[in-house]
Amino acid sequence: MDERTAACVQWERADALQWARGVRLALAHFRPLTHVSWHAKGDYLCVTLADAASRAVVVHQLSRRRSQLPFRRAKGLVQCALFHPHRPQLLVATQRVVRVYDLVKQELVRKLQTGAQWISGLAVHPAGDNLLVSSYDRKLVWFDLELSARPYQTLRLHGGAVRALAFHRRYPLFASAGDDPYLVVSHGMVYNDLLQNPLLVPLKQLAGPERRAELCVLGLRWHPAQPWLLAAAADHTLRLYA
Repeated sequence: MDERTAACVQWERADALQWARGVRLALAHFRPLTHVSWHAKGDYLCVTLADAASRAVVVHQLSRRRSQLPFRRAKGLVQCALFHPHRPQLLVATQRVVRVYDLVKQELVRKLQTGAQWISGLAVHPAGDNLLVSSYDRKLVWFDLELSARPYQTLRLHGGAVRALAFHRRYPLFASAGDDPYLVVSHGMVYNDLLQNPLLVPLKQLAGPERRAELCVLGLRWHPAQPWLLAAAADHTLRLYA
């Protein structure tokens, strides 16, 4: 690693006590972590750091124990970054814009204007051609990446900030949650026919946990095979919905 990267992250071997607990490796960063994303093949890890300017996004390669800083200059306050599930691309969300970078050519591919005041999260559809963006101003913004750099549809399903969203890998479902006391499960059908637009239909509101310090749901994950939804709540509980 070069000096700029070495000042940002340190690779540490697990000691005997950590090894006994199942820890195999530790990565110490110079700023708090706000978001973590795995590459589909499992060898790369992308992390987002708070208040780190041009070093806010760090990519780690586990097999070679190597870290990289993909950006030399900051283009806004980075909220999160994740890998595209099928293409060699990195999606980086700043406060109002999502930028898509080609990792092979090392260039900007597309700049998506969300219309949101403050982005909170990203989720790429398993097929890879659609993107869902959540925001603190209560919006869910759907992009058809093959159609336009403008939103295909903006959904207003919540009465508070939307902090979590997730696509199911097998079923045409996506879920969203945030500071209001319920989760929303929606139908999101993407067709193989490129001439047919995605079908987005809210299906059900699920009762969420009680608020703690004005927060409710902080994270969502779908079961990989079953229509089961796991919610991480601000009241220190994990809740499974079926």
